[in-house]
Amino acid sequence: MTNARPETQWSLLGEAVIAFGRRLPRRAMPLPPGIHGLPGPTAIVAERFADSPVGPYVSLSIGRPARLGLRPGYFFGLSVLNNGDARRLGRRYWGFPHELGNVVWGIDGDRRSVIWEERGIELRFGAGRRPLPILLPVRSLQQRSDGPVVVPSRLRAMARKTVIDVEMADDDPLVSLSGRRGGFVLSGMLLRRHPARHPLGMFATLRAPLGSPEPGVVGMDLIQAEVSTGWTKKVKWPRPRAYSSVG
Repeated sequence: MTNARPETQWSLLGEAVIAFGRRLPRRAMPLPPGIHGLPGPTAIVAERFADSPVGPYVSLSIGRPARLGLRPGYFFGLSVLNNGDARRLGRRYWGFPHELGNVVWGIDGDRRSVIWEERGIELRFGAGRRPLPILLPVRSLQQRSDGPVVVPSRLRAMARKTVIDVEMADDDPLVSLSGRRGGFVLSGMLLRRHPARHPLGMFATLRAPLGSPEPGVVGMDLIQAEVSTGWTKKVKWPRPRAYSSVG
């Protein structure tokens, strides 16, 4: 699939697994100004996109329930993927805090695994049974350099209930998410991600500019990304493709 105008709407085809863990303490995933926490489970989302405007990639994200005004959704404060273009545009257009990493989606018969190698996070799960078709609106609440935004999406897939084993290092700030978690496997997934919107009052939204004035999250380097946190090795990644080559 080639989207001639990826800035208007992204259509992504692939599969995903979603696990639900206990509520995170505030210090484990602070919220940006204007976005407030809500009670509810933490979402651990791994996605493998076979087709997107920037090519195939695998991502792993962790989010907590939140609200922007009276709009509920999920704030994803941690996200890693293995595609430089997806990182660059995801940060600029929607404010996702993507970083680059070695994220591997493995298949062994009916078993699946998703591993973020640098941080040592691993998900293991089965294919699930009794598929149920779903069509859901999805809302993310993110922070761009020009302020908080609402990211509306629509998801269509076949959902199967499953159990996900989540493993993390003992000294990881998110270690409370480790253990056996309930969740769903989504196959034949079509995710349509719409342009970000700025909040306008308590209920309404106004379409935000295509990209934030600064390139995504403040401090991001468009030419070269460095992964150099206490949980990752220092890795220098090659220059992303120019925007004109996307698609």
